[in-house]
Amino acid sequence: MPLAPDRFMGPFGALNPRALTSLIVAVMAVSAAGYVGMRLVGPQYGLPLSGFASGFVSSAATIHAMGRRASQDASLTAPAVAGAALSSIATMIQMSLVIAVVQPNLLLAMAWPLAAGGAVASLYGLVFFLQSVKNPMRRESAETGRAFDLKTSIGFSVLLGVVMIASAGLNAWLGDAGILIGAAVSGFADAHATAASAASLMAAGKIEVGQAMVPILLGLTTNAVTKAVLAFNAGGLAFASKIVPSLVLMVAATWLGFWLIK
Repeated sequence: MPLAPDRFMGPFGALNPRALTSLIVAVMAVSAAGYVGMRLVGPQYGLPLSGFASGFVSSAATIHAMGRRASQDASLTAPAVAGAALSSIATMIQMSLVIAVVQPNLLLAMAWPLAAGGAVASLYGLVFFLQSVKNPMRRESAETGRAFDLKTSIGFSVLLGVVMIASAGLNAWLGDAGILIGAAVSGFADAHATAASAASLMAAGKIEVGQAMVPILLGLTTNAVTKAVLAFNAGGLAFASKIVPSLVLMVAATWLGFWLIK
């Protein structure tokens, strides 16, 4: 990783080799955390707990890693879905911290939407967590698979790199079409960056609270699309059909919370 250039290059200047390499390491770390958790406390508890903790590193990477784990052993689907869903709570917490650091007043306005989305993700993850606890796992389930899968980790980074290039290309094509389009496009790659950007514009006095909230929600929405694609890519239809509803419900609850406070 230290050998990777820390600068943007490639098509539309969208790719940072250091960042992509860091993602490979992050995916491997998430996978290892899930593996160690399963060996220590069993898959029923290990995957959900490591999924929540790993969500602070990268929720997208966590969903991808959990999908791979479920695809390797179908009996791990419930705890893997729980871990993937709980990683979205970390996304909400992390986004709240980013907004609080840049513009605390914006966090006060975003409190209800973010809380609503986090609550839905918590309930969804809890349902699958309880389901996994009620169905005892085979001892072999905690001992199969590998802690690291370099090929899968590189594949995740490549897929996200393609998303970044597509996002940058759309930005170049649309030009200064507005904050909303830019937020929606950049959200495919990183929802936190969108939140930080909107909060910065508000802090600079260029936009009002209402104008800052919508771009953040758009970025969260398009980022959920990226997570859905990663869920299908890693775990197939069986895993994606369970995790995509959690993403849809979370985003819907966030928009509902925004609509109620308008």
